[in-house]
Formats: sequence, structure tokens, C-alpha cells
Amino acid sequence: MNDYVSKPVRPEVLFHKLARVAKTIEDNLPQTESLPGNIEGVAPTAWSSPTLAEDARTLDLHRLEDLQSTLRVGAVRDLLLLYMLDSDNHLALIRQQRASGDRGGIARNARIIASTAGNIGAEMVCELARALDGACRSEDNEAAISHLVDALMAASVATSDAIRAWLNDAATLTRAKVRA
Repeated sequence: MNDYVSKPVRPEVLFHKLARVAKTIEDNLPQTESLPGNIEGVAPTAWSSPTLAEDARTLDLHRLEDLQSTLRVGAVRDLLLLYMLDSDNHLALIRQQRASGDRGGIARNARIIASTAGNIGAEMVCELARALDGACRSEDNEAAISHLVDALMAASVATSDAIRAWLNDAATLTRAKVRA
């Protein structure tokens, strides 16, 4: 995103800027009827956690409703798909950085994940990423950092599963409205 949003973030400013970014993304992505579960370029998750997937903090549905009230359904879908792809990329970097002991790199990627997760309502991922960032910048031992990385990975999987379910529900409702 090239636009700066100052803190404290005002939802109307954030959503306006997100709408512009999503429009740009939507204009540059191939249109497809693929929906979660069969999303091109998004691998199915291998290790879901039912307890995380059921936690209300996994995905704030009110935040998604706010996005839907501001953006077109296709733009919300594209924004969420972009979040999942971007999050997966940063998580892969964190795995590499954990293996090499690069605490600064882990902290950097955790901050990116925290901010993007917060924007879409992935509260658990946001909280864990912030905790991981803090642990990397403090004197926490490697076991604590490793535990947070594992928890972040599991929360991210649960969030992606929740996003896929929400997108499937949104697609079903959209198709029902079109038929009516």
C-alpha cells in the first residue's frame, strides 16, 4: 500500500484507502469464479486447529461486514485472498528466520502480519504477531519465541479457514440474491 494512514486510524479513512488499493488489485487480477477451497495460488491448509477455528477472535465478522459495506463483494474477496497470500509469504520468511536465528527478521515480519491481520479482523493472528514481535525485541529465550511462532502459524491456518468459510457463505448469498 502506498498511502499512509496516521494513528489513531479512522475507519472511514482506512476503508477509503483500502477501497482504492483493492480496486487497483481487482483491476490487475484475473477474474475467476474460484472460491476458497479451490482458490488459485492458495494452497489448502495442512494443519487446522478446530479450537482456534471456533474462537470468535479468529475472524471478526463485524470487520468484514464493514469492509463489505464499503467495497464491492469482489473487492473484499480479492483483499482477503491477497491477505492470505501475503500472510503465507511472511510466515514462510518467519520459518526461515527462525531456523537461522534472525530475531530482527522475525520481528519485522511479525509487525507486518500484525498490521494486515488487524485491518481485516484477524484478531488472534494480530495479537500473536504483536507478542512475537515483542518477544523478539526483548530478552525472551528461543523456546518462547519458537512457541509463539508455532501458535502464530496455527492461528493463521485457522484464520485462513475462517476466511474461506466466510467467502463461501458470501458467494452463496450473492448467488441467491442474483437468482431472486
